[in-house]
Amino acid sequence: MAGFPHQGLFLVTGAATMQPQTRRITIETDTNPPGGYTGVALDGTTGGINVGDLAYSPAESSATTAVLYGTRNVQASDDTPRGVYLYRIVVDLTAPTPTARASRIATTLPRLITYGSAYLGADGGLIVSANNNAFYRVNVTNGSHTVLTAANGDANTNTDGTTCIAVPLVDVVKQAGAPVAVLNGHTFDVPYTLTVGNTGAVPTPNVQISDNLRNAFAAGTPTLGISAGPSVTAGSCTSAATLAAPAVSPC
Repeated sequence: MAGFPHQGLFLVTGAATMQPQTRRITIETDTNPPGGYTGVALDGTTGGINVGDLAYSPAESSATTAVLYGTRNVQASDDTPRGVYLYRIVVDLTAPTPTARASRIATTLPRLITYGSAYLGADGGLIVSANNNAFYRVNVTNGSHTVLTAANGDANTNTDGTTCIAVPLVDVVKQAGAPVAVLNGHTFDVPYTLTVGNTGAVPTPNVQISDNLRNAFAAGTPTLGISAGPSVTAGSCTSAATLAAPAVSPC
């Protein structure tokens, strides 16, 4: 996807058939922008969008709508006071002739810098990088920013970036403890512990761990029971209210 001044937005599609098709989309003013944003016309009659890159937001998009973000360093001939704006473009994918609505919000990003790349991190947050090798996380709700990496090294003329997909990883460790005699030396308690850890780089939702202890302790028809509910030793988790037995809730 790419944006050009005074020419609207060009959307490249066709990945399913491996036959790319380019469609020109007129960008109109978003008359109902999110809070903090102001609708802005970018249809070629009052100016165009001139950003270094556009980032697709999967969390806000759907089968019928694509939401894009991009930053622009306002030039001397543009609005006063000058600053860096975050543009939000909503593309209607269902219209016979695709259309888009644009709005923008002022950011706290440093001025007079060329931002060549925009992409989403593993957590879904927007990241922009400048041609001076600085990286920033931008809050799309209010335009505030956090410095991830300060400018360093020689500046680049052009840059581009993308996101590496982070894969959730869940490790499970099963451990039987030392038996403890409880009756006449013939009956024992055998502590059995399940330890579950998220060893990936991203949150892992909707995880449910189960283990059939009757397969592990089959001889002698033992009595099985949960002596202590699960606990969290590091990080955090959210209890799954839909589990049938509250006693085995994961938090």
